[in-house]
Amino acid sequence: MSDKSRPRARVLRLLLLLIQSPYAYTLKELAKHMGVNVRTIKRDLEEIRNAGFVIDYDSKYRYALRTEEKGKELQDLLYFSIEEQQMLYLAIDNLPLQEHRARRLRQKLGSLYDFHKLGLLAYPKPFLTKIEHLAEAKKQKRQVLLKNYRSVNSNETKDRRVEVFELRAAEDLCFAYDLHHQSNRIFRPSRCGEVVVLNESWQYEHKHRPLPTDPFLIVDELQVPVDIRLKTGGYNLLIEQFPICAQYCEKIDAESYAFRCKVNHQFIGLSNFLLGNHEQVIAIVEPAELVEHLRSRLQKMVFLTKSEKFS
Repeated sequence: MSDKSRPRARVLRLLLLLIQSPYAYTLKELAKHMGVNVRTIKRDLEEIRNAGFVIDYDSKYRYALRTEEKGKELQDLLYFSIEEQQMLYLAIDNLPLQEHRARRLRQKLGSLYDFHKLGLLAYPKPFLTKIEHLAEAKKQKRQVLLKNYRSVNSNETKDRRVEVFELRAAEDLCFAYDLHHQSNRIFRPSRCGEVVVLNESWQYEHKHRPLPTDPFLIVDELQVPVDIRLKTGGYNLLIEQFPICAQYCEKIDAESYAFRCKVNHQFIGLSNFLLGNHEQVIAIVEPAELVEHLRSRLQKMVFLTKSEKFS
């Protein structure tokens, strides 16, 4: 059953999203993320307000949840504090749910976010420390040093001096201006050894801007449409590895799905998925350039020929 037919579950999911990713989504983006229209999101936000919560938004009309008592903006967090957990319990109590459903939600919440039980296995303390430092630097508009950042594109490990202007902790992403490359880029906090907040203030705020990303979180101004048929197993793997892709998938029949969207013109991310899960791919309808790109990738797999020397 979809969120459209389960409004109470959707409201709670929206509340969790506002806590986990404050000031990350506009009304239109929230609607797209939740799979409903803007009018529905407005009603859901009003219902959250009626439950006693304060909804806030920044200069770019991106929404977040504020604490009622102190009016302090919740920072970008991957985990929930005890206070935030109590806020969610309060939200459940204020929603008009049947008692057995409310009890079940409380039990799930306790199991999911009791970090005494989890022992921080899911979210290691070093990672949370990086997130806290990035959030602090963003709030104070100070530059940071991503120590020993491991780049997948360049295969290099080196320090990166950046200005972080957007942080999505739940997705392990930060959008920042790279001082060395003089451009906006996406970084993953998990790929650096340490985050050092510097004394220098931002120098290039006038160049900070949102980055056009595809469902594989690759930045590219030149995106191209793709149309791919996947088996049910391929669909499951795709949305598990890249959750954003779910909104671009359509069920064709009981055993196949169509994946249609625009991706980066170099097919980064998508080509890795297709090659790694080729047995789950039924067909590539378009573009022909993607098929040629995959053939070229196969020809460049030199380890296949080198392996023959060891046989």
